[in-house]
Amino acid sequence: MLIDYYAQSIGSDDRAAVFYQQPDILIAVVADGAGGMSGASEAADDFIKLVQQNILTAANLMDETYWCRVLAQIDAWLHPRAGETTGMIAVVNTKKNSIVGASVGDSEAYLLSNKSWLNLTEHQYRKPLLGSGAAIPIAYGPITFDGTLILGTDGLFKYADFSKISQITESYQPKESILRLFDLVRLPSGRFIDDISIIIAQPK
Repeated sequence: MLIDYYAQSIGSDDRAAVFYQQPDILIAVVADGAGGMSGASEAADDFIKLVQQNILTAANLMDETYWCRVLAQIDAWLHPRAGETTGMIAVVNTKKNSIVGASVGDSEAYLLSNKSWLNLTEHQYRKPLLGSGAAIPIAYGPITFDGTLILGTDGLFKYADFSKISQITESYQPKESILRLFDLVRLPSGRFIDDISIIIAQPK
């Protein structure tokens, strides 16, 4: 199965990245540096880099408990080197049609299928954040990948209506969907209330 995906961030403290490791595994990563704290953008940058390093050394990328351990290690590494950040990892195995992942903070991941939303991160702890030295990562999966995967920071989910997000992602390809989702939360001035990161992945 082939996947169409797109990732984009707006703002100084949010990050989104997608990595392919092996022909059939896609790793989507989102971070939201804690605004109002020093080192927020550095924490988000370091989170992405450290996840990428752990992708390369992983024995089993589809082990959700491994990603919990990675997040715990990143939490310890960031404290007190940088600020604090949310951290979310979603790993899609296109051959097995499966998703696993782990998260800390209030960034969110959903699987949208037939207008039904499955909140992959509903059991995560919003605080403490990565970099606090006390974060509690929560894993999810394996879950069948049978729809559109949406990862986003609170700059999207806090201010946009779910029905409108659903309508857009069902009507457009990932790149166009993300551009339209940004428009949902754009102020009349053209600015945004908060930084935003979004990743969308769906079967071609």
